[in-house]
Amino acid sequence: MNLHDYIEQVYNNLIHTSDLNESSYDIIKSISFEKLINDDNQCLQLISSILEIPLRTVSINHYRASHIIVTWLLGLGFENVFKLEKTNNIFDKLYYKRLWLQSAILHDYGYFCNEINNPNLPLEELIKDYNLLTDTYEEPYLSGLQNMSTLPEFRCYFSYGYDEIAAYYNYSQEYHKHAQSKIDSERSDHGIVGACIAFSKFCINVQTSIEKYGTYTSNTLTCIQKISCIVAASHNIFKSNDKEQDKMYRKFGLNSLLSTSPTRVKKENNLLSLLSLVDTIECTKRFSRKANPSEYLIQSTTLKYIDVDPRKEEIIINFERLDEYLTKIRKSKKMSDKLENHINAVAKLNTWTDFNSCLGDNDKEVRIKLKND
Repeated sequence: MNLHDYIEQVYNNLIHTSDLNESSYDIIKSISFEKLINDDNQCLQLISSILEIPLRTVSINHYRASHIIVTWLLGLGFENVFKLEKTNNIFDKLYYKRLWLQSAILHDYGYFCNEINNPNLPLEELIKDYNLLTDTYEEPYLSGLQNMSTLPEFRCYFSYGYDEIAAYYNYSQEYHKHAQSKIDSERSDHGIVGACIAFSKFCINVQTSIEKYGTYTSNTLTCIQKISCIVAASHNIFKSNDKEQDKMYRKFGLNSLLSTSPTRVKKENNLLSLLSLVDTIECTKRFSRKANPSEYLIQSTTLKYIDVDPRKEEIIINFERLDEYLTKIRKSKKMSDKLENHINAVAKLNTWTDFNSCLGDNDKEVRIKLKND
């Protein structure tokens, strides 16, 4: 089955779930999957309705909205293959679908924040109103978040500690100052920026509701928001690739993320593992108009030329037809090279996650399953 049809099936089944609000359902019922993902503004409307935060399209995030939607839906399909949600965690069992929804929709929220353009913005500015990176809260309506990262039922969501996330933000500031290839892209870490701002906006909305109506948001919703923001903040944190990068990591105190360090995205970190998987596989952003102004593919075209075979506890992704389309029909060496880099990135999931990934029957196919204990 091609990836477009696979995700479309997931999309069409959304009407049978209870995780979305009424405005989100109205959007889904009014537009087909293909029309949705090819229309950035429609994707933005759906994202805004889920997060209940107004968003806008600017050049830096053009086509990121559709990538977010595809990532979310792809995760809904793939979670049934790997069954990452089946843990002994009661909170996880009760709220996994909502946790995945929030985490997937939030993961690239940083691209919709003006702060992403500021390479000199200190972390203290992002967390000055409400601090995502702490376990201590004085506000009564945030009492359910006290000591969250140390409690057994929440530990699986914290692949990285607060100090590590903060240190990685400072590292990313330095990295983006010198990465000329990214001069027109993000200038700060989009995962951490978006997570900190989204958490602050959530808390401000709760405070406003209390002041106006005297009502508290439930501890459950507050916990879901905090967890989702932590997962979003963590999704763009990677181990070092080599000894040269190790030097920079050491400079910022990231000694546990050196090239020789153990894997940090473990299968028990179910949300981050799933997000790492689908965010790596999802490639419409690589071929979008933003990334390729003169020779782009619309999202549905990209997905229709990728084949997926979800077997028992294994997924096979085949990019052979997309490669043929790019080389023989579009005759684009540049786009074909991009696809080759993407395939290699998917095949290297095993170097930083608990997924066992490798090339399959040819160099355009990748097989993925969970590593054995």
